[in-house]
Amino acid sequence: MYKRIIEHVKELKVNKVLYGMRIKVKFLICNQIFFKAIFLNLLILLTVLFLFEPTPKQDDYDQTMVLYGGFTGEYSAYAQYINFFLSKAIQSLMYLFPTVSWYYIILYLFVFLSFIVITYVFIKRSESGEWIFPVSVILLFCAYELYIRFTFTKVSGIAMIAGFLFLLYLLEKREVAFSKYLVGILFILFGMIVRNSMYELVVAIFFSVFIITIIKSRKNIEKIIPLIAAFVLIVVGMYGCSKALNIIDFKIKAQNDEWSYYGEVNGSRVALQDYEMPEYGEFSVEYSSIGMSENDYDAWKKEGLYNDYAFFTPNLLQEIRNIEPVQKNVGIFQIILKSFRNLLNYYFSDTGIYIFLVSVIFLSFYLKKNRMQYLAPVCCCCIFAYIYMYYRGRLRHHVDVMILIAGAIILLFYCFPIQDNRNTNKKRCYYSISILMLIFVIVHYNKLTYSSYYEENYGSGISQYEEYNKNKENLTLLSEDRKHMYLIGSLSTDYIFNREWTIFDVVTPEFYHNMISSSQYHVPHSDKNLSTFGIKNIYQELTNSKYIYVVTVDERPTFVETLCTYIAEHYYPDVYYTKVKEIDNINIYRFTSGNVRPVWKNKEKGNVGDVISDITITEAESGEYLIEGYAYIDGIDSYAQNIYLEAKDNITGISTYAYTLQSENELLLEKNKYHGKYSDFCGTIPNMNGVDNMQINIYIETENNVYCLELED
Repeated sequence: MYKRIIEHVKELKVNKVLYGMRIKVKFLICNQIFFKAIFLNLLILLTVLFLFEPTPKQDDYDQTMVLYGGFTGEYSAYAQYINFFLSKAIQSLMYLFPTVSWYYIILYLFVFLSFIVITYVFIKRSESGEWIFPVSVILLFCAYELYIRFTFTKVSGIAMIAGFLFLLYLLEKREVAFSKYLVGILFILFGMIVRNSMYELVVAIFFSVFIITIIKSRKNIEKIIPLIAAFVLIVVGMYGCSKALNIIDFKIKAQNDEWSYYGEVNGSRVALQDYEMPEYGEFSVEYSSIGMSENDYDAWKKEGLYNDYAFFTPNLLQEIRNIEPVQKNVGIFQIILKSFRNLLNYYFSDTGIYIFLVSVIFLSFYLKKNRMQYLAPVCCCCIFAYIYMYYRGRLRHHVDVMILIAGAIILLFYCFPIQDNRNTNKKRCYYSISILMLIFVIVHYNKLTYSSYYEENYGSGISQYEEYNKNKENLTLLSEDRKHMYLIGSLSTDYIFNREWTIFDVVTPEFYHNMISSSQYHVPHSDKNLSTFGIKNIYQELTNSKYIYVVTVDERPTFVETLCTYIAEHYYPDVYYTKVKEIDNINIYRFTSGNVRPVWKNKEKGNVGDVISDITITEAESGEYLIEGYAYIDGIDSYAQNIYLEAKDNITGISTYAYTLQSENELLLEKNKYHGKYSDFCGTIPNMNGVDNMQINIYIETENNVYCLELED
């Protein structure tokens, strides 16, 4: 008896040791999988950052300017799109570490973590080393889209995709530990606070998993009822969380009157800007009946003049929308037919389709049979999502690409474990992928070369880093001009306004304190900046203003003409514009009604001996006098100075004034603005009453003084 007890105790000890060893081995294996996932994704991240320059979309740029205090210097918790909880966290981090670009770091981190989760699931499913090639190819394509062509919408999408994929993996394993499900739930919740509206689209694609599960187990449907119930419970539960987050976010922002009005104004604007706007030619009578001219239509739709809220009120925007509501009187069959006609053209001009096709190729070569039971449901759900977005008028690359990525991830999930490892199949797969990648490079060469959302359309011969530095140098001249407010044309913002700061930079606080874009969403920070100049409506007050300049770039010359017509129709019938400054491709204008009026009457007269100048006068064939040269006061900001011409009739005593066009002095380019770099000017003045009966003067206005140079013919 004693011997049997001793033997039993020894057996228990051995079993305990063996159990402990199994736990340790299992732990080490899991750690090894995570290490592989981290290493692979770190390698991919470094690769794409080495090959391309990341570029955020304008929406991200707008959010960071608010979060980082780019307008007023105040870190804000009221960003335009992301949930208040996330913006509040970023605000808190900015107070602690103000030189760190927290918005992009947090979103980049979650892209990276999402890829790790996706990789982890694929490795666990593979049961061999066969995962490395398909997973690396898919992740490389996705990395280009999410790390390089960056926007918060894609971050939201990939976080939700990772969350649902992890939940799918656990459900298929019939995992019962709720703590493990929390990982997937947390990723979905993070995606919601980044952009809540992505939830429905991601769920629509993962609905294909629901269909696939039923098809695979149709003969034993009772066995998968718990699985289906769990899936439905998760989807419904997370939908409830989505709605709760929306309500909380709305109530928090509604407590702030300024941001409450922001929601009202911009909600009406989105209904026109993001959806199809009724064509003026087709509905000219309806537009006229609500007091909107063809130029008003052009100003809004073609030039992006959105934020004159005195005219483009929420009520007017709603009336425009009511002219032709989205998909009005269009039958389901017509919508489907029109969307299918557009399907191939739309998707094959987009980068996302290649990610999806890569998964289709892997599915085709890695599965022996039953490929269609996976491919058909996923394709149907992706096409359904596309048709829905087409119906809503919301086809946008940054949204649609996540539909295709979700479909691609699901297809790759069902490729594992790989059933057929024959070398012939593998070689054909490699060849097919190589050909597809070659086609991708050829078709999207410009996107790959420029990497950003803008460069393919606008082009640039220099790197983003160099371009941004040049733009920053030029806009710094505007930013340091404390005496003027600059209205920047909407599409010009794609060239200059939002192209100074990379994702790794934090915008200098208050850098945009005196700049507003015509397409800028209505945010309270802009109102505060306008109020420092006493401006309530910049469009109504820019004519004859001594404070307001209008800015365009060479590539968008039509904005200033459209704006001038808009001002004439609504505020000043006899308005005209004059270009007064020129820096590289940036053009700066004053808007005037009637004669040019001097604004320096109350300033002290400066010592003319301090002026450094070289000026010539030439009589033009038209009878006017062309006056050009340079003039500046050493040590005074030559960009901020204003140079005017005066023609004074000595007989009548009447004076006529004119603006000059100021630009860089080619002789002093190595100098800075305090030593004459921007001192060149030219302008014309009429011949008043014969050369012998007139006096031509040049006035140089600085912040505190005015200098008068008397010229002789």
